[in-house]
Amino acid sequence: MNFHTFKSIALHFIFSFFLLMSIGLTAKEEICEKNLKQRIVLGKSDSPIEIYIVSDWFCRSCKKLEPRLENLYDKFKNKAAFYFIDYPINRQSSNFSPYHLSFLIFEKKNYLKARQALICLTKENQKPTDSDVEKIAKCNKLNFQELAYEDISKGIDFFDSIVKKYQIDATPSVIVVNKNNKQFEIFKGGQAKEEAISEAIDVLEGKAKPKKKSWFKSIFGFST
Repeated sequence: MNFHTFKSIALHFIFSFFLLMSIGLTAKEEICEKNLKQRIVLGKSDSPIEIYIVSDWFCRSCKKLEPRLENLYDKFKNKAAFYFIDYPINRQSSNFSPYHLSFLIFEKKNYLKARQALICLTKENQKPTDSDVEKIAKCNKLNFQELAYEDISKGIDFFDSIVKKYQIDATPSVIVVNKNNKQFEIFKGGQAKEEAISEAIDVLEGKAKPKKKSWFKSIFGFST
């Protein structure tokens, strides 16, 4: 075997090794994301329809529309899987994500109550501590458990992935997705009305036709 042949084989081996490592990491990341989604999902977890409610804890518009967003959950929780996503446009909102994740995991039945408790906390504290959250949890009879750093990191990564995947640039935003065919529709601010979300679900499930052209999109870039 001459030097050039040996060099070619060695380079091929190195390339193959890193390619397999990359595939392995991607598969592992997908498994981690899937497990995380199962832990924080609310509503009908096995539904093909997913609804992502994207908000910022210090966004005035989010707080103004919060009752409407909560009503959407009450209305459609038996028809869709719900994910409440943090998009910290205001830097201090990141301080609330660890506690938000904890309540998503450990207080599913009382999630909206826990959410309201966190919203109230934003009015008096921009950098809450575990003690602060334990106090409001006790007052509201909520189960707060401190999460491991790894779980918090995975949760924040998941939030970020949704914002990037659907190119969200404002809060509040509501994303209605059919996870089987990858089609979706995004509603921003006041567009997220019960009637519009209901229509979106029917169209994405194939039960109705969109009332207007170019109504929904897919993550592959097509629109209809």
